[in-house]
Formats: sequence, structure tokens, C-alpha cells
Amino acid sequence: MEHHRVFSIPKGNQILSGLSLAEYKTTLKMIEQAILATDLALYMKRREEFFELTKNNQFVWEDDHHRELLRSMLMTACDISAITKPWPVQKRRTASGSNQHYSVEVNTDATCRAPWVAFGINSILYQRGIYPPETFTRVTHYDMTLQLTTDPKLKNYLTNVVSQLKEWLFECTVQKLVLVLTCLETNEVLERWQFDIECDKSSKESSAPREKSIKIIQDEIRSVIRQITATVTFLPLLETPCAFDLLVYTDKDLVVPDKWEESGPQIIDQSEEVRLRSFTTSIHKVNSMVAYKRTDSV
Repeated sequence: MEHHRVFSIPKGNQILSGLSLAEYKTTLKMIEQAILATDLALYMKRREEFFELTKNNQFVWEDDHHRELLRSMLMTACDISAITKPWPVQKRRTASGSNQHYSVEVNTDATCRAPWVAFGINSILYQRGIYPPETFTRVTHYDMTLQLTTDPKLKNYLTNVVSQLKEWLFECTVQKLVLVLTCLETNEVLERWQFDIECDKSSKESSAPREKSIKIIQDEIRSVIRQITATVTFLPLLETPCAFDLLVYTDKDLVVPDKWEESGPQIIDQSEEVRLRSFTTSIHKVNSMVAYKRTDSV
């Protein structure tokens, strides 16, 4: 039974997706050991060894086996505690656990989408030459090679933006993300990369959250990023040094975080538009497009 519980973990669960392969294997092994530890037959075999270590003050925190023994004892204690509560308390805890499970589903959905923000922005900044190519490094994500900035200030800025967007995506309060490229000398808007975010707020209230394969979501995100790269080939050359700005459209009653400020839409006068691919998750749909200044209007 315990082995069945270990290996029935849904494949769509991506809460460990940020770990390296080595970290992932270590974490999964630790989870497996913790679940198997709730087997009372296994507990009875281990308790004597654990008690002997503690009795003789031989327990060593740095010893992996000793830590595993401690986790096993704690797991069994938690397991027994969970089944010995009075029925009214147990009933409330079961309902609470169900709600927490759904919360994790929603949060995972927001988290698995959030990286596309950083990757999409990095891709545009790299392809459009806003930062020197030598300040980027290659990484593999979504089964494709991507460019990520190594510039400390830009990395810190994007980290803060993505962190805030994760929260707003989870709360379904963000409506649009726009990356604006402007001429450094004249401040004229030359390009406007827009990502419209449609949120199904009813999904947070539903008792049965919608599901969509993480593989399908990542395939769609990969298609959008590839199309960003392809679109650059026919956009007008940026012949002057440019700067970028990020605009985030949210619900009107949202409190603006410190160091963020309200801004105008920064629309391009006499622009052309190109619609890009969209992608959807169990909660959100993201439509993308780029608007650029017509060359004959310069």
C-alpha cells in the first residue's frame, strides 16, 4: 500500500520542476523514504536503533542515515497523531486538507507559467540587441535553447518582476504585460510587445479544478518563444540605442507595490501589428502580439 502511494504521484505535478536533476532525484528519494516510514512494520525495526542512538548521545546531524531515522520517527508520529483525533476534529482537518490540495494545484499552475515571463523578456532583449550579446548565457528550458542575461542589475530587476507577477497570477488580478522599446535619445516608442492575460476566476472557486497536461502547456509556450525569434527577422532594424520598460495592467483596486509607479500606455503612432501564438493553462489564456513603428512613418 505504501509503495502504491509513492508511485501514484501524478506526472503533471511540477512543484519540483525548479530543481536540478541531482536535486530532483535526492528529493524524490527522501519523499519515498518518508512515506514508506509510515509502515508500522518498518517502524518497529527502526525504533530500537533510533532510541539506542539518542540514549547514548550518538546521534549526529551530519549523518544522512541518522537524519533519515529521525524523519522516519517523525512521520510515524504524525501518521498516528492524524488518525487518533476525535472525529469532529478529523473531519475538519480532512476538509482543510482538501482545500489545501486545490490551493497547491492553482499555485502550481501559476508557478509553471511564471518562468515564461523571464524567458520571453530575455529573448526579446537579446534578439533586439537591447543588451550586448556577450551579457547573455545559454540555458536549456522547455526542451529548447534560450538566452538569459548575466547582467546583475537586469537579473535582479527581472527576478523582482517575476516574483510579483507570480502573486498576481495566482490572485487572477493581472490583465496584461507589455514590454516597450523606446529610442534612448528621443524617448519615442518603437516597439510594443504585448501579452494579454485572460483569467478564469471561477476556477479558484470550483471544487474540481480544470486540468491540462504540463507537456501541452510547455509545448505551447515553446511555440510562442520560437515565434518571437522568428518575428524579429522581419521587424525594422533598431538603428539607435534603445531602452526598455515593462508595463503591467492589473485590476483597478490593486495596491501598487513600493517602487512601482503608474504609467501611460506608451502607444506607437502609426504602427503595424503582428499577432503571435497564444497558450493556455488550467486557469489562464495568454494572447501575444507585437506592434512596431512603420518604416515609412519615420
